Amino acid sequence: MEEGRMDLGKLAVRLASNAADLTASSHGIPGAGPVVEALLNDLLALQDEQAKTLARIERDVKRIIAGPWRTARIHLQHSLLPGQTVEEMQSSRREAARYLMEAVGMQEGFGAAYANFDLAVVLYSLGDVRRGDHHAREALGEATAAVQEFHDQIYAQVLADLDTPSLVRGIRKVTEFFRPAEPREDCRHWLQLAIAVERLVGPEYVRREVRRLPSVSRSLIGLYLKDHADIVELDKHHVLDIPDFER
Repeated sequence: MEEGRMDLGKLAVRLASNAADLTASSHGIPGAGPVVEALLNDLLALQDEQAKTLARIERDVKRIIAGPWRTARIHLQHSLLPGQTVEEMQSSRREAARYLMEAVGMQEGFGAAYANFDLAVVLYSLGDVRRGDHHAREALGEATAAVQEFHDQIYAQVLADLDTPSLVRGIRKVTEFFRPAEPREDCRHWLQLAIAVERLVGPEYVRREVRRLPSVSRSLIGLYLKDHADIVELDKHHVLDIPDFER
């Protein structure tokens, strides 16, 4: 199960790296060759993993993965059909971008984060680097806000549990909050998205978002990194090698 979850992060990083390479090499003029095709196939595979992730960490997953997000996916699939002209492929990608933009406005939490990230990739494939960068940043910003919300909800429950006759139970809840047996899902997926976004917009924005995280969440991510050298290796600019992560 753990290995399957990590596929999401590694796929997102590969996708972001390829999108960054595409924009650097095309100078804003997107092509319709195998590079773009591979990028969009990776995006479709990533969306499959995103849907599975949202099913675990979001309550209203049907609303998130239906509607415009699903329609955008259909347009992406259409853009990969054989025998099309470049204009026809780009037209399908522009429609996908339009529906993803609509999906962004309907989502919150990690649903909004993933919709923004997917939109960024499609915009990069169209040569729209400026707006692609904007939505890549928005993706991580939404993920940070989601972690903050998860943190507040869990902390509120801890405080409620402390207000019980059982002191032992209350102390156990506090211990689990600060040192859980496993990293929280939201922290894990924030980390994966952060490394991918860093490939697109550089390290400074990601460092800023790191410092927006609650200190407990930073510590939990640090514990996760300590046990996962493969993730640390993906961080080529050492964005995560900062004192905020207590490893």
